[in-house]
Amino acid sequence: MIAAVVYAATVQEQNQTGLNHLEAGRYAEAVAAFDAARRQLPGNDALEQNLSYAYNAWGVSLSEAGRFREALEKLEAARRLRPEDPLLKTNLTTVLVNWGTQMANQGDLTEADRLLNQATQTAAPAAQDEIRKRRSQVAFQRAQRERERNETTRARRNLEEALELDPRNVHALLELADLFYQQGDTLTALDHWLAADQIDPQVPGLADRIERAFREAESEAGFESRSNRHFTVSYEGEVNDQAAEKALAILEEAYILLARELRYRPERKINVVIYTHEQFATVTISPHWTGGLYDGKIRIPLPGGPLAANQEERLRAVLIHEYVHALVHAMAPRAEVPSWFNEGLAMYYELPEAEQRRRAAADRNLLAELAEDDALPAVHTLPTQFAAMRDQAAVEQAYRVSRGFVHWLMDRYRTPKILELLREVADGAEFNHAVEKTYNRTLAELHEDWRASLL
Repeated sequence: MIAAVVYAATVQEQNQTGLNHLEAGRYAEAVAAFDAARRQLPGNDALEQNLSYAYNAWGVSLSEAGRFREALEKLEAARRLRPEDPLLKTNLTTVLVNWGTQMANQGDLTEADRLLNQATQTAAPAAQDEIRKRRSQVAFQRAQRERERNETTRARRNLEEALELDPRNVHALLELADLFYQQGDTLTALDHWLAADQIDPQVPGLADRIERAFREAESEAGFESRSNRHFTVSYEGEVNDQAAEKALAILEEAYILLARELRYRPERKINVVIYTHEQFATVTISPHWTGGLYDGKIRIPLPGGPLAANQEERLRAVLIHEYVHALVHAMAPRAEVPSWFNEGLAMYYELPEAEQRRRAAADRNLLAELAEDDALPAVHTLPTQFAAMRDQAAVEQAYRVSRGFVHWLMDRYRTPKILELLREVADGAEFNHAVEKTYNRTLAELHEDWRASLL
């Protein structure tokens, strides 16, 4: 309650003037009047209370206008006058939390964390839990940034901090599970997915991930592993012992080749799993035509025993193909890259140059016939994800069209444009918009250019 005690005529007038200004919402004038009265009667509790309330009302008004820095200054001035006032502590906490949230939304996570941490010093016990949740979300956002920069160790540290602050942060549980999964620790990933499922079983795709992890754990129990600097290959003992050695050698060659071509190298080891055909079908539940896949790990099926010469060639093509998928994902981890680009680029690199040119010539003849019959599909009309396709003929055509179009892009515009396109989508551009910005032509226009080149 505002005190209006009169101690002297001048003080009384100044105090009343302050009350009038305060009631009218003229907070600067109210502060000036109360402060003038207080200087005449230093230490007077009633005047200090009025001045504190004026600063508080001013701070609240500034906060409601989103002027948090100024609001904080006024509220701190009020609190210096009445440090134990619970209303002032509550208002200070509210400003710090709202300002911290604004900073987080604007991407300044360091400042957001500082403000939210400061809020814990004034918050009542009942408000501490909500502040911890917001700090947990900031730690999660930091981890996302670090994962995009492939700073895995820092990302893991921030995700663990997020869960320490709020064990029910489902986003952090899922992100940490994904991190463990990509590092090859399926069982720890499964623990985190199950924890997330207990909190929110409605997370899209979570039930499928859990079921798949159980299938993997069952199929890969007892698998052995071999590693080099850049890859870890898991496999079933002697069944694929030779294939594991060969796979490491092929992948290391691919690492060097594609680092030169794409000017990029992954920051973390990539996990590769070699299955029997039966295990591959059980774990991936992929279409029968699938020769391998990348879903955070490179997975390939092989028959057991020694590899024949043609099987080695096939192994090389599949591994390089899937490694390109891994690179595209690493270069643009949050982007939605359509299958035509992903598959086309992977097929561009999967064969030695001479074989690639022979296949391109054969493709060109078939694609030219389609162009002449006005039946050449445009890549942007193909299914976004080829894995959903079941018709063998449609699958083969989709792959051939993608392969031909990307080969034409590479021949005409060269690798730097592909890298520019990937940088655009990595920075958040929608894929078709990124294509237009990179090539200064829409996908439809590029399709017509390609079609004309076939005729």
